[in-house]
Amino acid sequence: MIANVKGSFRTFDANILKTNKDFTTAAIDLWIDASTINTGDPNRGEHLTSKDFLDVRNHKQITFRSNIIGEADADGNRKLWGD
Repeated sequence: MIANVKGSFRTFDANILKTNKDFTTAAIDLWIDASTINTGDPNRGEHLTSKDFLDVRNHKQITFRSNIIGEADADGNRKLWGD
């Protein structure tokens, strides 16, 4: 079964380094405490932190480092690619 579920992480931090007006050259580093996922359903949260999904026992943090930031669309949103 596939479901569309909204949620968030309670603990995270990011560093954004921008050296000029062109935001596409910014560097973004992000980390998330994977155990702080919250979907409003404790049973779902427990399942998401299990080895079936995030495996927080072995992978406590989610990290992301940008390598491409796209141009802004009409609403000011950008696509972000990275590792």
